Amino acid sequence: MWTPRAQMPSVVAGGTAGPETADVSSAMESNQHKMSRS
Repeated sequence: MWTPRAQMPSVVAGGTAGPETADVSSAMESNQHKMSRS
């Protein structure tokens, strides 16, 4: 499981975690949709 705190340092250090964050959000949305169906 990922944590926002673990993600923040890489954002500050690399500054290229924008797309990664977007992918995480999309994945979380997909998981929520799957859970609501069942």
